[in-house]
Amino acid sequence: MGKMANDVTILSVNCRGLADTKKRNDVFHYLKGKKYSIYCLQETHFTEEMHSIITSKWGYKAFFNSSSSNKKGLAILINNNFEFTFVKLIVDDKGDYMILQLKMNDQTITLINLHSPNNDDPAFYDRVRGAIKSIRNQELIVAGDWNLVLNPELDSQNYKHTNNPKCREKVIDLTNELSLVDIWRELNAQCKRFTWRRSQPVLQQSRLDFFLINENLVADVISADIESGYRTDHSAVTITFRFTERARGRTFWKFNSSLLKDKEYVRRMKETIKKTKQTYAKNADSVDIIHDDNLEFQIDDQLLFEVMLMDIRSATISYATSKKKN
Repeated sequence: MGKMANDVTILSVNCRGLADTKKRNDVFHYLKGKKYSIYCLQETHFTEEMHSIITSKWGYKAFFNSSSSNKKGLAILINNNFEFTFVKLIVDDKGDYMILQLKMNDQTITLINLHSPNNDDPAFYDRVRGAIKSIRNQELIVAGDWNLVLNPELDSQNYKHTNNPKCREKVIDLTNELSLVDIWRELNAQCKRFTWRRSQPVLQQSRLDFFLINENLVADVISADIESGYRTDHSAVTITFRFTERARGRTFWKFNSSLLKDKEYVRRMKETIKKTKQTYAKNADSVDIIHDDNLEFQIDDQLLFEVMLMDIRSATISYATSKKKN
């Protein structure tokens, strides 16, 4: 995709190992050809001894969190096609996340690159939350392989159970506490696309890779996309910002009450609420025949309420954006 001089595009992808020199050189050549600004890589399998060699091969700034495990490792590679000032780097001693602060356009951005464990360990997100809170910066961009989906109905296919449900609850709590949004889903409310798949014993697909960004940054986003991966079983996800000089401060999404008089909007919201109830009801077929007071759900009432608010909000923003364009 074309990128204007003032645009900043971030790509995130699980590389499934770059310790092999030949594969690493090939993947680096591919990534450089994309001409993006920042690359968040997971499962690099680097060691600390390799850092200087890799930085030299990349040719510009590179930041790492490497682990002794051959299934871990993170890197953030910076291109030389945009201006920034380095502020701070924080790395998790278990090799599961890294936090890079950069200053762009007189604006300090906190970029978090993470690879969530696949053993439903909610304590991981307690550590992430603590690190974020210690920084005290609202301009957050969180990228990575989350090993979970936020919306099982739209973000997964052919799964018998919700993947890592305890971690999922933690991520939903985090989005509410820090005012984070799944930007791709905000822009593609009912679209089904996936970033990981396997074909045996049956085709399974899920959107495990995504960006969460603070509401303050939504106005700066000009696109969010899912692209083909390269030499990995994960797709890459991208987000493009156009940062402008404007007054900053905590902002909140405001609901346009005039939508309540829009019959199509009301119809879509009723459908959204119904789909959310069907997703979490113990018996999806009972949603249409049993009164809400008597329905039984797989999650507690508070979490169901928060998920429903998130789904309604996402569908509302998508509808309002489409209506405005039309």
